[in-house]
Amino acid sequence: GYGDSDKPGKTENASNYSKRVMALDQLELMSQLGFERFSIMAHDRGARVAHRLAQDHPDSVLRMVLLDIAPTLAMYEQTNQEFARAYWHWFFLIRPAPLPESLIESDPEGYLRGIMGVRSSGLRPFSEAAMAEYLRCLKLPGAATGICEDYRASAGIDLEHDRADVDAGRKLKCPLLVLCGEQGAVGRCFSPLLEWQSVANDVSGHSLPSGHYIPEEVPELLLDHSLKFLAQRHFARDIRRQAMFPNRKQVIKGATAFASGDPVSRFFPAMTGPDGMTRSSYEYFIQADPVRSLLLAARHYAGACRAA
Repeated sequence: GYGDSDKPGKTENASNYSKRVMALDQLELMSQLGFERFSIMAHDRGARVAHRLAQDHPDSVLRMVLLDIAPTLAMYEQTNQEFARAYWHWFFLIRPAPLPESLIESDPEGYLRGIMGVRSSGLRPFSEAAMAEYLRCLKLPGAATGICEDYRASAGIDLEHDRADVDAGRKLKCPLLVLCGEQGAVGRCFSPLLEWQSVANDVSGHSLPSGHYIPEEVPELLLDHSLKFLAQRHFARDIRRQAMFPNRKQVIKGATAFASGDPVSRFFPAMTGPDGMTRSSYEYFIQADPVRSLLLAARHYAGACRAA
């Protein structure tokens, strides 16, 4: 229901917005895009969907980075006064319709600023253009319903699914990196790393010098930590198993040269893959090792900027 995404109507148990249903949406989208296995980095509400996706579809998720959350079940079961005051919207939005929806729709800008502006960094991390886009989306028909149903699902059907996993002893199998803002309420009120270790087999993580909005507040640090985690050797190995290009040495050589700032065309000749399609060999490299290709492209861009 966020942004320009679909906004299904209200149901008795908010099942349209269960993280299981939304995770399946994401899985099917990635399949349509040609990715049967992939890694995930997600923040806040999206991180709760990512948790469910990795739990329900363990063979599809290679590695996962979750930002500034503890498991939903732990957060509800361990709620104290400090958390309730900081995350008051968790309890406001799950009230029966139409009260919260009506209040949001009566003053969407007031609601937006009241939610985003009261955290540790206020509204400083957000540009005017970003805030205008948030407001545009919040004013869309069905947006308030979608937000409320998302939270109602988290406090209802999602907890049922989480408890079923705990009772069955099911844990996340993929390597998990947990990053939290040291100025945020989640790190103050809970022990996120310990909580994730109780529901996942392979967990690492730490705090970053930010509040809740890690991507906006410390983007460089986030990229540094997350790309190192995603680029670890067994991730690259798993990705390369799906490689389409027929001559890896040629592509790796070309990619290395590309990183030094040389023109792409000199080092990435056209190649015909096993699917019979002729493409730039760099396209095959991107499919085989997206993390390395991203780093190479970033270096090339930085070199071009210095040259200019």
